[in-house]
Amino acid sequence: MLLSCNNIGSRCEWSDVQEVLAALRVVGRSPIGDDAGVVISNGTYDPIMPSPQTFNNLEVQAGAILTLNSFDLTVNGDATVSGTITASGSETITLSNLTVSGTVTLAGTETVLVAGDLNLTGGTLTEASSHVILNGNAAQSVTSAGNSFSTLTMSNQSALVTFADAVQATLYYSQSGNVTYGDDFTATQFHVYSDNGSITQVFNAGSTYAIQEFWLNGSVGKVQHLKSSSTSTWNLNVSGFATVDYV
Repeated sequence: MLLSCNNIGSRCEWSDVQEVLAALRVVGRSPIGDDAGVVISNGTYDPIMPSPQTFNNLEVQAGAILTLNSFDLTVNGDATVSGTITASGSETITLSNLTVSGTVTLAGTETVLVAGDLNLTGGTLTEASSHVILNGNAAQSVTSAGNSFSTLTMSNQSALVTFADAVQATLYYSQSGNVTYGDDFTATQFHVYSDNGSITQVFNAGSTYAIQEFWLNGSVGKVQHLKSSSTSTWNLNVSGFATVDYV
């Protein structure tokens, strides 16, 4: 799997032993963190990470498979997955913007940190028992495209997080941030905290929020404001129990 590799400091390949040898023939070395981006294409050998890796940008092209092999992956810029990323169950994956039209397979209790936008349009996320955390400090957008989450946490306390379409999660936590929900939301547990001050949660008019356990945990001076996106109502269906404080 020899990838496009321009001049040093531009784009270079990281891969397994066979591919490192190929890369050395092209640019005289294997990829390093200072490279502008790493591209993995469909070829004979699928790369298996030998150690934790940090890239500025990452593109996994259609047909290619990147196996994390229990090592952590960090992408400081854009990660685009048209092929497949396979984890083994314990990795921490730290990303800025993630666009998936291929497959991301999570096998266990991986932690996926997303500081930018998450777009799964046309892609598949295998959730297992993983934890996806939206931890940016600027506005973030999430498009689930029918994929579900095991545990989903919104920890961005600096800017608005928008869920552009319907969301399905076993456990959902919103931690002291402002959120707009653009469509239906289905969750076993739905927790909203406002530990750092008052927050606003905007629910899409006409959408249904089907929750088994509904927790709104406000306090004095840290009120939670629930609003509809328009003058029309939104629908809350709590099938289990609800705990509501300072809303």
